[in-house]
Amino acid sequence: MFSNNSDTSNLSLSVVGEGMNFDGEINTSGDLQVDGTVKGNIKAGDIVIGLAGKIEGNIECESLKINGAFSGEAETGNLTVCSEGRVDGKILYRDISVEHGGLITGEVKLNSSTNYLEHEKDDDQGPIALVEQ
Repeated sequence: MFSNNSDTSNLSLSVVGEGMNFDGEINTSGDLQVDGTVKGNIKAGDIVIGLAGKIEGNIECESLKINGAFSGEAETGNLTVCSEGRVDGKILYRDISVEHGGLITGEVKLNSSTNYLEHEKDDDQGPIALVEQ
């Protein structure tokens, strides 16, 4: 069940659980799953907004998968708007996929820059879990 391996690089997933509200800034080199509500700026590796998830703010990430709702500005490498996904704002992307039923209101623009991959590597203290049950 528990490994003696001290390498935690595969464990860098942070979660904002369903029913939870988070106001503030999130800055991680790991990935982020949002099933609750986040208001603020986010800088992360891969971000997934779940069906019940909502983000209001600015995002910089390697990939952004939207099943829920996003409003604000984002810069990402790979943008996926799923069939239930809702976007209201401005998104700069490198690759895009929009499933039938996905809704985008605002500006979506191809970006040739690679800023979303140039994350500052600070002393990451590992994953955090924000889960409310």
